[in-house]
Amino acid sequence: MKKTISALLVFTLLLCLAACGGSSTPAPTQEAPVLTPPPSTVNVPLPESATSGASAEDTDEKEYGGTVRMITTADTAYPFGIPWNSAANVATQVQVPFSETLLFQYTNGTLIPWLAESWEADVENEEARLKLREDVYFSDGTKLTAEVVKWNFDRSIEEKAANPSIAGVEVRGEYEIAIKMAGGFSNAVLPLLPSRAYGITSKENYEKVGADRAGEYPVCTGPFLLKEKIPGSRVVFEKNPNYWIPDRPYLDTFEFHAITDVMTQTASMLSKDDKDRIDVLMQNNGEQIQLLLQDPDLEMFTYASGYSAIYPSSRNEDSPFAKLEVRQATSLAIDRQLLCDARGFGVLEPAKQMIVNGFMGWFDDGRNYYPYDPVKAKELLAQAGYPDGFDTTFVIASTADKEIPVAIQEMLRQVGINCEMEFNEAGLMTEIRSFRGWEGILYGAFTNITSMTSTYRLQLDPDYQYYISTWRPVEEMLPTYNASRVTPELDAGLFKELHALMADNMTIFPILSANTTFIVNKAVRDGGFGQFGLGTIFRPESVWRSTK
Repeated sequence: MKKTISALLVFTLLLCLAACGGSSTPAPTQEAPVLTPPPSTVNVPLPESATSGASAEDTDEKEYGGTVRMITTADTAYPFGIPWNSAANVATQVQVPFSETLLFQYTNGTLIPWLAESWEADVENEEARLKLREDVYFSDGTKLTAEVVKWNFDRSIEEKAANPSIAGVEVRGEYEIAIKMAGGFSNAVLPLLPSRAYGITSKENYEKVGADRAGEYPVCTGPFLLKEKIPGSRVVFEKNPNYWIPDRPYLDTFEFHAITDVMTQTASMLSKDDKDRIDVLMQNNGEQIQLLLQDPDLEMFTYASGYSAIYPSSRNEDSPFAKLEVRQATSLAIDRQLLCDARGFGVLEPAKQMIVNGFMGWFDDGRNYYPYDPVKAKELLAQAGYPDGFDTTFVIASTADKEIPVAIQEMLRQVGINCEMEFNEAGLMTEIRSFRGWEGILYGAFTNITSMTSTYRLQLDPDYQYYISTWRPVEEMLPTYNASRVTPELDAGLFKELHALMADNMTIFPILSANTTFIVNKAVRDGGFGQFGLGTIFRPESVWRSTK
């Protein structure tokens, strides 16, 4: 009874609202990489109020000096200096100032060169060949070569940190490597390389000082060196005077401050005192974002990275959700616009497709797979044999914005689907969705990864299921799915076919956009926040602080 009253209160509210050490290094001679996203392909965030983080660099004259501070919620006590430990390290964000990767990747999936200047996919020989830059030095003065890159990949494979698709790396020249693929060619391999797990560290330093010290005192190719680390408080980086890109970085220092409390985060971002001021916050809390954007000194860089979604227990043949009509009815009963008006805070958007605008597979014809029609929902339930509805369970993580699933509970009740709410801790939710399974519906996330091959793998691969109780149209989609993974270049047409199959079969019910959002002080320029997607990829070598 108490839960029903809570649901009615929330629904009423919704209705109201709806109304590493240094030494001398030979000076680099080549030009630095230019990262200017093609305007026609860069992901444009859905909210009109958002500022696109994918714009070209500012035209203002750059200034040298100063400090930029960024909030992290990670455990900064972890020895984050070794890249291949990233799989077990939640502090990958703090690796950005010192650790660099072979490739970068924009939010729309476009790969661009960094430590590697070019690459070539070879389907027949099941490999990808990369040509490395010849002017890159580690902060200990040693040079980046093919042998060093191979050594890094070998360590990653030995530690079982590398993706199983990577069989190994072969040296084809002083600055040329070939990444060999396991189980045949896969176009998902190259998009793995921008991950912090594939950052490159100094082989000579590691062999000289050992794993423990290398983990605590990183020696990589990045623009900053570790200066100070106070676990649970802050990590401070200072300029690398021998960075391989001429005249970079602009800043003297880059700092991460470990702040998990929302009120403290907000106070730090709003502070006008230079010693207390924080400049950058990566946050998906719409309420907090809306509050911060009232400050004229702050701006938002955001992009939609997926959706909150409902996963039905459709794999169980005895479940009502095994019937397509029931899945369709469940989706039709949810008023996404109402939820967005109530809890979107001007940041979120209602789901109309499963794939986000700007990602491969999105349809640009304006179609809406997820309209609101409770009358049709009741008709479909009757056709499926449930004219009086049915009882089920609604499984939710305890960390979710509870007002959204509680309001959905009331919407479903109005068409006859009565949900008993079940809130679980994060660890138990992982066990439920990956191993134990569930009966009813589960509130989770559908993430559009910049590697679109990986996005579809997470949802469709018959041998790899993240939400194990949800049925997929395996026989119908398998030929297209397999074809989409082996093309030298990603094929948007194949991804559209897969997208349509998922939507037509109502495999899941996306609800509201899940955004990756950065709140940034306007004095901070050219950080690339939101341009490369996750908070583990931005532009520390290019960021500068304006004093004007």
